[in-house]
Amino acid sequence: MLISAFNERPDKVAMRIVGSDDEIYTFGELLHKIRSVAYRLGQEKVEFGDRVALIGENHPSWAIAYLGALYHGAVIVPMDPHGEIETIITSRRTFSNGGDTRAVKMHSRSR
Repeated sequence: MLISAFNERPDKVAMRIVGSDDEIYTFGELLHKIRSVAYRLGQEKVEFGDRVALIGENHPSWAIAYLGALYHGAVIVPMDPHGEIETIITSRRTFSNGGDTRAVKMHSRSR
């Protein structure tokens, strides 16, 4: 249903950074980016039902990564980028040592 809504209004503004004329996202652009994230997750061997840790700032790129992972069929594990560093490090070690959660590293200002 969400994809249908995006397809019905590809040229309408979906998201924007308040106070910035440079960071405006249409529904069509978002859908393309969401599908790109989903494709990349497939390339990284993330499978349906795998958990994906998502770390990032409050930015449209976070929402795009979130929706892309859901579109791919992954389960999101949101992590606070301002949380305790020990929690993030421990989680990363778990991911690296065969844990069943995949890590997604995000830059807060990427488009």
